[in-house]
Amino acid sequence: MPDYIGMIPVLVETIKELNTRLLAVEGKGFEKGATILTSEAKLYQNNPNPFSSNTDIKYYLPNETKNASIRIYNLVGEEIAKFDLLDRGYANLTINGSVLKAGMYNYALLVDGQLIDTKQMVVSDIYFKISFMRGFRFGVFF
Repeated sequence: MPDYIGMIPVLVETIKELNTRLLAVEGKGFEKGATILTSEAKLYQNNPNPFSSNTDIKYYLPNETKNASIRIYNLVGEEIAKFDLLDRGYANLTINGSVLKAGMYNYALLVDGQLIDTKQMVVSDIYFKISFMRGFRFGVFF
């Protein structure tokens, strides 16, 4: 009969090692000189979301990419802003919330004329959040 109890420490150490490797891969994803794990362009969710001041949009572009941009659209589909992306590999675009009105927006990664992915972000109004929280705390909405 196998010694299952004796296998527990070995399994725990194996899980710890795999967790360390996973964290190392995730942590290197946006550092310069990181090992590239994909050959396809990728768009990541902005963080923080919702935001009022700044948010970061991370993306990956293969070295062979000729033209790339992130475009922001309102919910009607009108283009609000366009950011040409010059960096290849893993990179980051910071969006200043003061250039957008409070509301919901879609943003898209376009690479060499192809739509890669679309995500949503929310720009919040600080005054609204403070008023809402104050009203909620006292049980009165104003």
